[in-house]
Amino acid sequence: SLIGYPYGCIEQTVSKAFPLLYLGDIAKVSVPELFTNNAPTFYVKEAIRKIESMQLYDGSISYWQGEGYPSWWGSVYAAHFLIESKNAGYSVSETTLNRLLAFLAKKAREQSTYEYVTYTNGTRTASKIASKEIIYSLYVLALAKRGDVSTMNYYKSKIHLVSADMRYLLAASFAQLGQWNSYHSIIPKFFRSEATDRLSGGSFDSEIRANSIMLNVLL
Repeated sequence: SLIGYPYGCIEQTVSKAFPLLYLGDIAKVSVPELFTNNAPTFYVKEAIRKIESMQLYDGSISYWQGEGYPSWWGSVYAAHFLIESKNAGYSVSETTLNRLLAFLAKKAREQSTYEYVTYTNGTRTASKIASKEIIYSLYVLALAKRGDVSTMNYYKSKIHLVSADMRYLLAASFAQLGQWNSYHSIIPKFFRSEATDRLSGGSFDSEIRANSIMLNVLL
């Protein structure tokens, strides 16, 4: 299903290749017919080159190739993938990555909010929270060892603005910088699944994605 994603937007470009950083050997065994001509590494390298070609003047990544409008979540997602690709030994343009991280550092300080919808026992609740792109940006910056501790501390002090899944990413941001006291003060004491609306734009939120983020941090 991943290899067969039909669209070339930034979200599907990254989603198609990201798992192959870790599942390449399994993919070759489980669906060898998809890799007759190209190995899993080919798809990862193609995604890296495509992302680099989608960078805009301000360092962000456009949603579609050739489009002039930035995608904030897509830019964070792409930066996350490029960092992990680099760590896995793939060649990534330092210029592209540095410009992208500079864009995320600037956006992370915007303090934007939006109406977040969750469901508990069938009851719908709407609340104003920090844009999920902000917390994800802070996590990716920490992953790149460029943590914005002052902004991280701001959201630590205003934890009511942070959704449940993003609390895990905020905690992980501190952990990436070795600040384990802050990690333990933010991470929930008990795991509770998050039920939210599925979004086709913005942060591309979904119940599955929210819970996957939390489980990934715990792992």
